[in-house]
Amino acid sequence: MKLVCLCIIFCVAMVVAPSLVDNQGYVFISLGNYTVELSVIVAIGIIILTFLLFLLLCQLIKWFFSCKNVFRLFFARRREATARENLYLGVLALLEQRYSEAHKLLIQNTHSKHRSVASYIIAAQAAIQTKSEKDCIKALDKALKIEPRARLACILLHSDLYVALNDYEKAAEIIEQVSTEYQNNAVIFRKLANIYVKLNDYKRLREIIPNIKSCKAFSFDDFMKLQVSVYENELRNITDQNELCGVWSQVSRNLKKQSQILGLFARKFAELGDVSSSEKIFLEGLRKLDENTVCLEIVKCNVFMPKILEKLEDLSVDPKKDNNPIFIRALANQYYARKDYKLALEYLRKVVAIDGISDDFIKIASCYESGSLCDKSNLSLSKSSV
Repeated sequence: MKLVCLCIIFCVAMVVAPSLVDNQGYVFISLGNYTVELSVIVAIGIIILTFLLFLLLCQLIKWFFSCKNVFRLFFARRREATARENLYLGVLALLEQRYSEAHKLLIQNTHSKHRSVASYIIAAQAAIQTKSEKDCIKALDKALKIEPRARLACILLHSDLYVALNDYEKAAEIIEQVSTEYQNNAVIFRKLANIYVKLNDYKRLREIIPNIKSCKAFSFDDFMKLQVSVYENELRNITDQNELCGVWSQVSRNLKKQSQILGLFARKFAELGDVSSSEKIFLEGLRKLDENTVCLEIVKCNVFMPKILEKLEDLSVDPKKDNNPIFIRALANQYYARKDYKLALEYLRKVVAIDGISDDFIKIASCYESGSLCDKSNLSLSKSSV
């Protein structure tokens, strides 16, 4: 299309140019008392020259603004580099436990939006380490104002601040306000569980056990420890057998398959004088669960249980049990509880021979004392203190 236009202009110029040579014509311009008379060729030349000067002026203006943008970009990149370096140095200072310096480097690092949020959050962590409540809250407020999506992170750090200040009730209150909103968040319920443990508030801890389980806030072993601590605290205040039976009936089937829970309830039944229920629980465990883990729980029970002793004696026929210190210790413990110190001493010494020095020396000393062998008792007690 451009080529066609040029060809048309060229053709017109070929036709018009000869006539302009013979008759150049004139252009008359009047402005007030001033008049200008020019030939057509000169007028066209002036118009073309004016147009070129206008184009040149436009290019100069464009170049001027482009230079301004270049300088602006240069300074922006320099500020960005400074902000990046401050973030790097601030993180290093935090890791090196120079918390005040880290906070100073990060709290003013606000050039980039996203880097500002990161800087404020890390600055809040530094303020937590220095236990500066005012600086921490100020940094979290700024981070939340810039980036609303950082709300959960800010809530968790806000709670960590009061944990560091040993104000566990305030820390729990902050997380409880959002626990319903974040029902499937493992971090929320892990922190909340740890705070309840610090507060020794096992009632509230038990209430969130279903949430902890559903969002898998803890590994299996840690979750079992948590469950054990909950039931230990609850059983500590139970003094009635019927109440204990009621609690045991509410324990889930899966939990009843855990040796620690099983042993906890069995020992409590024995402590309250209900030996038959204790025997029933332990026998069920020996039949269905791993014998070693159940025997470890039997060792912790210092109440004589005839049926358990009978079961252990039946199992002792297996030659593999001769070198199993856990099984032998459980058998010795039941003999000791029956006050059959001769047999208890025999098995306890076997445990020591297999498993080395342990707390069994205390029971060995007691067995010797029951036989009026005070010198050996003193010797055993001295060994147990090593």
